[in-house]
Amino acid sequence: MATQSPQKERLLKLSILQRRAEDVSEEKFHRHWTGIHGPLAAKWLASTGIIGYIQYHTPSSVKSQMETMAEKTGWEISDYDGHVEIYCRSVEELERAVKDEFYRETVHPDETFLDQKRSTVTLGWEEKYVVDGKVVGS
Repeated sequence: MATQSPQKERLLKLSILQRRAEDVSEEKFHRHWTGIHGPLAAKWLASTGIIGYIQYHTPSSVKSQMETMAEKTGWEISDYDGHVEIYCRSVEELERAVKDEFYRETVHPDETFLDQKRSTVTLGWEEKYVVDGKVVGS
């Protein structure tokens, strides 16, 4: 039986390049984001129909490993502490999620470890061309 290639699906991706609050150490930021905030956000997002939530942690120990490659390629290493990607099918889904009671009463109040004013948001459609090492069908 032949396996079918994954099909393309146009997804909206909200990326938030996160900075930690000035009074939060790098270690505490990553520990809190992983152990406390991540599970809260996952529960909230899954309950509101959001289809994906991914955290990328970029501690200074990892950034320093990229210095030589960055110098050779001309890349600038981002100074963000990490970023999060949230996948959904529409802006309306995001709006509903942010208006959700659990977000307003539980998740948002926990975001004091973040410096939202120095964080950056991008929003756009993602098109996947390779998934699990396979070219995605049209």
